[in-house]
Amino acid sequence: MAPIGGGLFILLPFLVSLSGIYQNLFILALSLPLGMGLVEAINAYEIIGQALSPRIQNTKTVMRIGLFLLAIPVALFVIPDTASNAFSVQTPFPQVFEWTGLGALMLATVLLGGASWIIWERWSQTEGSELGIAYWRRPSRAASVFPLGCFALVAGFFLSESFPMAALVLFSLGSVLLVAGILPRNTEKVQPARGPDTSLAKVELRKVPYEEKLVVGRRACELILQKYGRRRILAVCMWGDETENSQPYFGVNLLVVVRDGIRLPVQTYLFNGIEVKITYWEEIGILHRARTFDDEWPWQSASYRTRIVLYERKGWLRKMDRAAEESDLADSTNAVGDSALVLLRHLATLRDYQLQSDLVGEKAECWQIAWGAIELVFLLNHRYARRDYWKEVFECPIQTFDFRRQLEILLEVTSTSMDVMVGTAEKLCEELLEMVRSRRIGLTSSELKV
Repeated sequence: MAPIGGGLFILLPFLVSLSGIYQNLFILALSLPLGMGLVEAINAYEIIGQALSPRIQNTKTVMRIGLFLLAIPVALFVIPDTASNAFSVQTPFPQVFEWTGLGALMLATVLLGGASWIIWERWSQTEGSELGIAYWRRPSRAASVFPLGCFALVAGFFLSESFPMAALVLFSLGSVLLVAGILPRNTEKVQPARGPDTSLAKVELRKVPYEEKLVVGRRACELILQKYGRRRILAVCMWGDETENSQPYFGVNLLVVVRDGIRLPVQTYLFNGIEVKITYWEEIGILHRARTFDDEWPWQSASYRTRIVLYERKGWLRKMDRAAEESDLADSTNAVGDSALVLLRHLATLRDYQLQSDLVGEKAECWQIAWGAIELVFLLNHRYARRDYWKEVFECPIQTFDFRRQLEILLEVTSTSMDVMVGTAEKLCEELLEMVRSRRIGLTSSELKV
């Protein structure tokens, strides 16, 4: 929209000089890019609409001014003619209204276009917590005034020729509602339904058959849809290991995918001896996470692929499947390099603990090196843990010669002395870092970079 605004500035005298069918054709040609730009601007505004971070406020103010200015051309182009028809009087200085309306339209496109570009460039992939977006709250009644205002303006536009008096009333009402909808407004917090207080009940886990967990998951899904509405929920499913390898003490792990802009906290609690964890994830966030290949990929990728669907809107989960497939084809260079550097950092910490003769610290770092080695082997083989990571990691073709024994020593599955553990950690890191170097993945730099 910003380039369109610049074009309007150049073509403004040309547009005003036209008349009749040529002016209508010119306006029609501009309506398509302007309409597409407006859709992008509205989508961009939704990203920061609830943001409270101070660095976002100036952009929000610019977009509100742009939206307000956007209504001025409509008012100046339509309302004077409607008033003339209603009161049978000639509008004075019609050219002034036309110039003012075009100037407001030009300024609105520049403001909205520039602000939209900033939002998509800087904040479209930013976490809601960083933007200062509060957890979702049920919209107040005042939130409905904006669409009502738009409806009144559109209705007035269509009635302006046949019923000019009614159109003027609708224009006035719509303008008031539109301004009220653009202005900041408070929202009402969601008040959860409260039953008997069981927060002080005895904390106790129990063995639970898989069928009972499924019943709990389905009931939780019904409550989620009832509380937030099907329009806001894209998918609800039980996900992770539980879908294929149910353990008697493992709880109910639910994933709820919600529309962008609806940020809800993770809920974890004990229900009748069953741990229930409900993770709410915005659509743009989980799709980005599912297609990302980084050092967390070996541990998380299987969660996006194994699930029991409890609710799905319009086949949404196909999007997540495609995102997971994209991660399978991603370049592993950066992820392998990052994981190798983390392994190197733990090795440095281990050596520091050796100098301090801190046995507890040495054992902790040996444990960290073991887990880092498992992660790095998965990444080197471009594989992720599916069901039994301890079995699957040893099935990877790329690993050290004595990988199982090394891990058993570091994790103290095999009882050995501290000196043997430290020596094993040193050798394991050396061998894995050599594998990384053989792939021509550079971990060093001959100069400082900032």
